[in-house]
Amino acid sequence: MTSRNPLLTLRQLQAVIDANGDCIKVLDLDARLLTMKLGGQQAMEISDFRQCRNAVLTPFWEGDDRTQLDAARAGETRTFPGRARTFMGTPKWWTVTVAPLWDDHGRMTHLLSTSRNITAQKMAEEAREAAQG
Repeated sequence: MTSRNPLLTLRQLQAVIDANGDCIKVLDLDARLLTMKLGGQQAMEISDFRQCRNAVLTPFWEGDDRTQLDAARAGETRTFPGRARTFMGTPKWWTVTVAPLWDDHGRMTHLLSTSRNITAQKMAEEAREAAQG
């Protein structure tokens, strides 16, 4: 069976995003939060997205993790483990990817940030290390 239209429709692309369990966010180039999928809002403990729309995300990251956004603004894609608190203040560990988004003319217009909650894995690692040490 061959496909007449190999590109996905907008509805299909949205279904791909919705099926993904990660926290998917689009940021402007100053790291202000523009959009976030509903599952990401739940993971980040956001009850009303209007409360955090246009929030600068850099202060949520601790230590050197903040510099990863600078690399993305310079055109690099970065993946890193990071510790950040949710909007309700709950500390969690995440695997984060931050990547530039380009328009059809090669200009960077936005940043894409995806986060996967790895808190349970980190806690298990810390428990193993504590038991061994």
